[in-house]
Amino acid sequence: MLTTLADELDACAPGSLVAIDSLTDLLATSEDRTWADIVLFVRGLTKATTAWEGVVLLHVNREALSESQYGLLTDAVSGTMESAWESGGSSRTRTMIVKHFRGVLPRIEAEDIVRFETDIGPTGFDISDVQKIR
Repeated sequence: MLTTLADELDACAPGSLVAIDSLTDLLATSEDRTWADIVLFVRGLTKATTAWEGVVLLHVNREALSESQYGLLTDAVSGTMESAWESGGSSRTRTMIVKHFRGVLPRIEAEDIVRFETDIGPTGFDISDVQKIR
């Protein structure tokens, strides 16, 4: 299945935005596939995406991974974003956190790191609040 997916992406993905939902499902679809196979596939996909001048979004269920699996996967990609629910008084908000962004985050000064409260609604993607992280 990974070979077929790689061939299809190689034919169609150059210059494109591709969303794969879900990487967790790829692991679950075959008993003979190991986590090492998935990480190797993602590493190759990261290199190919750079050559294609495209963007590939991979969705993974964080709760389905061990800490070491998540670490290996994070190391194999160019960046990670995580969505989380946060409580503030009587309301809950969904936040998006950029945990890893190779080449960009190391250059940001610690005092400039912020958390954005986001919403997707009828008007599109909206950043409704910015919180400075200290």
